[in-house]
Amino acid sequence: MEKFLSVLPFKYLSISEVCAAFGNCGRSSLYSAIQKGNAPPPDKVGSRSLWRSDVIAAWLEKRAADAAAERDERAKIAKSAAQRMVKARAKRRWLDGERR
Repeated sequence: MEKFLSVLPFKYLSISEVCAAFGNCGRSSLYSAIQKGNAPPPDKVGSRSLWRSDVIAAWLEKRAADAAAERDERAKIAKSAAQRMVKARAKRRWLDGERR
């Protein structure tokens, strides 16, 4: 008889472990994020809902990359807004100087 040894490159995580990785969210918050497509759905193992650790790790990495990209975009927008304000002030000062 052959022995089958299944070596999984991941482990299954319970909902409490996923919530802890997500940032101490509640169960309802996690399931709401799943319904909105913002979180990976669980695998059904028997009657339990479990998440694969590799899927959760990839999802957390994607969230971190998205947050960094959003932060960079906001910084770029803030910088261009500040530059427009400086130009507008300079223009007002120049126009005020001409009126004198």
